[in-house]
Amino acid sequence: LLSNTMLRMCSRSWGSHVRGRKTGVHTLSTSTEFSTTLSDGSKVLWRELGYMFDLIQFGAFVAFVNNYVLSITQCVGPSMIPTIGTSGDIVLTIPTNLRDFFTLRKPCLNDIVICTSPNDQTQTVCKRILGMPGDTVTAFPPPGWSGSQLRQPVRQVVVPPGHVWLQGDNMSDSTDSRLYGPVPLALVQGVVVLRLWP
Repeated sequence: LLSNTMLRMCSRSWGSHVRGRKTGVHTLSTSTEFSTTLSDGSKVLWRELGYMFDLIQFGAFVAFVNNYVLSITQCVGPSMIPTIGTSGDIVLTIPTNLRDFFTLRKPCLNDIVICTSPNDQTQTVCKRILGMPGDTVTAFPPPGWSGSQLRQPVRQVVVPPGHVWLQGDNMSDSTDSRLYGPVPLALVQGVVVLRLWP
């Protein structure tokens, strides 16, 4: 009887030991799977961060080129006919920032420039420089204005320091310095050097 009792006790102890080992193996397997999943998630996260960093670098490069090296601009409107058409000609410009950095010549007389509009800071205009600081220019009435609307139908204007006189080649359909006066040089963004299309 004692022997049978001892055998049953040993059998129960061994069974508990085996079950404990099985449970331990199952726990280890679950931990390994969790670690593998976590590792895969980290790889995906780092890969996405790498793509984002590359995109930021590319954006910074494009912004640098556009502001300091070369810029491509589309000119729309009739004010520069016949030099630039109304269909949205695409022109290549050299930003004034580049000229300042490399001490190149400043925008000068007869240059076609891209300028921030004095009437709307969110817009740009494409005009020709017809007067430099200190120059005296003849200002004809702007489009739609008759002589009776002006004290002097034709005026002589002295361009103040740090300003330029801008005017469209198509004087009959151009909003320019005849209306808003001399423009600060600081608003000139770039000088047109080439028409790319058409």
